[in-house]
Amino acid sequence: MTVNFLYLHGFASSPQSRKARFFKEKIEQNGWHCLVPDLNVPSFAALSLSAQIDLGLELINDLDESPLVIVGSSMGGLLAALLEQELRQQRAPTKLQTIVLLAPGFGITKRWPQIIGEQGMQSWRETGFRQFFHYAANKELPLHFAFAKDLEQYKTDNFEINIPTIVFHGIDDQTVPIEHARQFAQLNPAAALVELDDGHELANSLDLIWLQTCDFLKRPSTASDTRV
Repeated sequence: MTVNFLYLHGFASSPQSRKARFFKEKIEQNGWHCLVPDLNVPSFAALSLSAQIDLGLELINDLDESPLVIVGSSMGGLLAALLEQELRQQRAPTKLQTIVLLAPGFGITKRWPQIIGEQGMQSWRETGFRQFFHYAANKELPLHFAFAKDLEQYKTDNFEINIPTIVFHGIDDQTVPIEHARQFAQLNPAAALVELDDGHELANSLDLIWLQTCDFLKRPSTASDTRV
């Protein structure tokens, strides 16, 4: 059966990230279709979650009627959850069957002051721009404060999702605390949480993640908590 995959990369990343290339290769080896859009829209400097949501919805609507699986990494995981909510609010038949979340960036709005500090937030607000290291460009690039303001209009924690979802999260994640994933799993009976002995990048667990993802796709109605 044909399956469409939409892979959503994380903040300050690109379709050329290690995880994006890994998943695209594995997916296409199975004969499935994998779409990996550039989420630096309209550009990294002018990036907004609203623009990412619009792009995601446009891409989903343009796909054929084959079952759809969304894989979201870090902020891409947050985007995946928001897209599920947007599709549900449309109250139209959806192709989305399953979501795979890799260290999803839940609660990001509350964490900005923790990430860059209150002084950093004030400076970002006053100057309008702040430099962030962009992994694809391999250098620091400016990002407008409008990005942070745009985030404030979205709920970024306490998500409730109605479709089978599997979450992979490292217990040593220093960027997104695993407590966010645990809370998500508690709120969502359709979600399976796999806790990994890894950090935010999940770099040491990609093969295991792929194997467990394939297993989950074979039995999407089964959700359980797992510690690896």
